[in-house]
Amino acid sequence: METVSKKNETETEEVNEYKKEHEKALRRLYKVGNESEKYKTLPLSENTRAAIYVRAKVSDAVNLLFEIHQLLFPNLDDDSGQRSVNAAREMENIANEYIMASIEENLGLNADEI
Repeated sequence: METVSKKNETETEEVNEYKKEHEKALRRLYKVGNESEKYKTLPLSENTRAAIYVRAKVSDAVNLLFEIHQLLFPNLDDDSGQRSVNAAREMENIANEYIMASIEENLGLNADEI
């Protein structure tokens, strides 16, 4: 009897720990996205400010992808998040290109001259 009782106690502890981690992950998920608002007021040209704001939103989206992935699949392995990593990298590259294009436009230069 004692063995079954200890097993149930251990399982209950594991379930409680899982629930705690799940709640933490949900809180982190819903916090993502507020930081990008500060970029709306940067003292830059409208296009550069907008490009930087979009880049911040891309970072928010990337963070959300990782948070939801961790929420749904708490036991991460190297292969499970690779699809998100690849998508995030490409989105970040595109957003960075917009920033550079806007800066180049404002400076009247091309990327080789910067």
